[in-house]
Amino acid sequence: MVPERTAARPCRPGRRCGRARYFGLLPAFTGRGLGGHVLADVLGRAWSLPARWPELPPAARVWLHTCSLDSPRALSNYRARGLEVYRTEQVEQGGAALPTG
Repeated sequence: MVPERTAARPCRPGRRCGRARYFGLLPAFTGRGLGGHVLADVLGRAWSLPARWPELPPAARVWLHTCSLDSPRALSNYRARGLEVYRTEQVEQGGAALPTG
């Protein structure tokens, strides 16, 4: 399988970026409407880091890396939470096999 990945623009100097490298639900929890709530919480926590740690600069951007192994409903969830596709690319998957559930 060749996953598709999305990436975001780099942060501006002096600004901080939040990044979720892995996000997903176990198969037993998909299709229940939980993904939107969990993702909204993840994004809220990323944007609110400076409120919890005042020494951190405000986030300029929050990235969510994803791939073609996501649920077919995932992209609509990401877009519904205000995320946009910045770039897609094809990469060869190497190394250990991914768990199948």
